[in-house]
Amino acid sequence: MNKLRVVAFVVALGLTAPSCGSIDRITGGEPTMQAVAELWSDVPPMDGMTTAQQIEMPTWLKVLARPIMDQMMKGLNNGKEAGHWDWTAFTLSGKTPPDVQAFYTPQRMGTSGWQQGQAACIPMTEKGVLCSFAKTDAGKTTGLIVIAATDEQKKETSVFFLRAEGLEGSPAANQPTPSSVPLSLSPIAPIRIGQDLTAIDLCRAIPTATMEAVLGRTLVKAPQRFDYYDTPGASGCEYAAQKEASGEAHYGYIVLTPIDVYHNQPLYHNVEVSGIGESAYFNNGADTRQLWVKVNDHVAFVVAFGDVASEEGEQAIARLLVAAIK
Repeated sequence: MNKLRVVAFVVALGLTAPSCGSIDRITGGEPTMQAVAELWSDVPPMDGMTTAQQIEMPTWLKVLARPIMDQMMKGLNNGKEAGHWDWTAFTLSGKTPPDVQAFYTPQRMGTSGWQQGQAACIPMTEKGVLCSFAKTDAGKTTGLIVIAATDEQKKETSVFFLRAEGLEGSPAANQPTPSSVPLSLSPIAPIRIGQDLTAIDLCRAIPTATMEAVLGRTLVKAPQRFDYYDTPGASGCEYAAQKEASGEAHYGYIVLTPIDVYHNQPLYHNVEVSGIGESAYFNNGADTRQLWVKVNDHVAFVVAFGDVASEEGEQAIARLLVAAIK
């Protein structure tokens, strides 16, 4: 979500600058993003959002936003690319970015089937705000980004809408899929849970071959201890395999955490999972799809694989880890 913050900040900066021409020259040509004639029927319009108030989206914003939004869609679309991006934009007089944020609430968007995204609404002082939403219908995920920023020259607020339709179908060749995850994995050595989780070395306890089997790739470096977003009292290990030529990463991590971390995750597209630990759930985390497992009243852990999601792989590892914890 930090990338979305960057987008919001640059939008605010770009639209308040004297001219966007220099940014256009830096970022290059316009990517293949399609304009639509009017706001989509499932997105409520603010007063003044008419065809007369439609504006062009700056080329630099399209170039900057598309790869970041594509990455966002991978997290919503089981690792698959967005099918295509559509956009429209409006200029509003007498409105501010906080007004846009106050209008596009989870409650109002929820009436059309939208759920607030991981980024929620990110205010960038009084000059810009970014909101993200997603919906799933008939197995296809749709992402929506709303960006509002003040145009200081015209004393107006520009509002940009970017919408992505996820692709349906099978994952690309050579990508791990649920059916390709080996069901017979090497067991994990017994792990004694004490008062100090940081004293536990998961990299030594979990066989490297087991993680490579789920990833479907050989690691490019030895497993390394992993600090999960500066979580106090946690102990983790991360695994990195060869990236694709396109830059798509293949990685995994496992982290033991205090139980309060399990209970306090920002939930998005979460689904309860039975039969693993005392309780468990899938959740779209900040970087990829995650499986969180409650071991007991004191300890939990998270297992995750990305950029290509593998829910069955996460479950297989989680069952081994639950069996190993003493």
